[in-house]
Amino acid sequence: MAMKELIEAEGAIFLPGFQIIAIGSNSRGEKIERTHEVPAKYIKLQSVRLEHSIYPIRPDVVATSDGRDLFIEVFVTESSIANRHA
Repeated sequence: MAMKELIEAEGAIFLPGFQIIAIGSNSRGEKIERTHEVPAKYIKLQSVRLEHSIYPIRPDVVATSDGRDLFIEVFVTESSIANRHA
């Protein structure tokens, strides 16, 4: 719950960068590989709603940025809890 409240209080979220790799083949059977890098970015949020239901789903956070809705799920693992207390 604390992470959801932090997102609400800050009105922003940091999205980590990632890489997309698509592998396939052309009509001659030659391997084709394309890579696309998506850089990390800091996103300001215009609105944040906690536990807001958008039928049939209920994301942890529904936020709006640049007129688009973002559905955010907060995921906690035992290792992340253990690391916090180490």
